[in-house]
Amino acid sequence: MAKLEPLHSFHAQVMAIIHQHCFAKAWREDFFSQMLTEETICPAFGWIAWQDGTPVGFILARHLVNQTELLTFAVLPS
Repeated sequence: MAKLEPLHSFHAQVMAIIHQHCFAKAWREDFFSQMLTEETICPAFGWIAWQDGTPVGFILARHLVNQTELLTFAVLPS
């Protein structure tokens, strides 16, 4: 069973690697880092999934007042 933990900017590199495995036009590490550190009216948040100590996926979203926008999610194909 996978273990979930809240995303932080230090997860940006692994998020970019997972995203590259899932999308032809993957988002870069600096974009993920910016999304997770930027102080805006609708800050980004999410969770990273670990299985046996290995990151296997994540979900990234942002929230504004009464709605939440799913920005991206990725799970390693394996």
